[in-house]
Amino acid sequence: MPSTVLPTGPAQEMVPEESARDPSRLLPRLILVGFGLRTLLAVATLGPNDIGTWLWFAESVAEDGLEQTYQAQVAFNHPPLMGRMAVLILWASNVTQLPFPILFKIPSLLAEGATAYLLYRVLSERGAREAGQRAAAAYALALGPIVISGYHGNTDAIYFCFALAAAYLMESK
Repeated sequence: MPSTVLPTGPAQEMVPEESARDPSRLLPRLILVGFGLRTLLAVATLGPNDIGTWLWFAESVAEDGLEQTYQAQVAFNHPPLMGRMAVLILWASNVTQLPFPILFKIPSLLAEGATAYLLYRVLSERGAREAGQRAAAAYALALGPIVISGYHGNTDAIYFCFALAAAYLMESK
């Protein structure tokens, strides 16, 4: 049987065998990969028709007001906060000349980050730090949320983040 020669010296010190399997090093990297994918999708794609619909809603609320938009646009079935957010993003797009679709996805991307952090925090506060990291990594790499916040361009991630934050705050009291 041939014997295996293992390298010794500086190269071995740079990548210790234990660190390759250490979840405290791997999981944060997986989280970054998940959010990197979201960001890449947000910047590289316009998204489906929903982005055009949100632009239409933003223009309607900006021109006619929220109440008139509710009355005139049957498809506008979102809470007032989302209508106001769309107007703010439309304004920011006009001022900065950055595309509305990219700017519209930013609040959802931020909400996704907050959600991953809340998952980590909830479990960590219960003494399960590694489980919190695993939950955050699983959420960061979940295909559904990646596509919804990075490509689709809707506000579901914001609602989910607020719901999780509310449950966390209620439970911690």
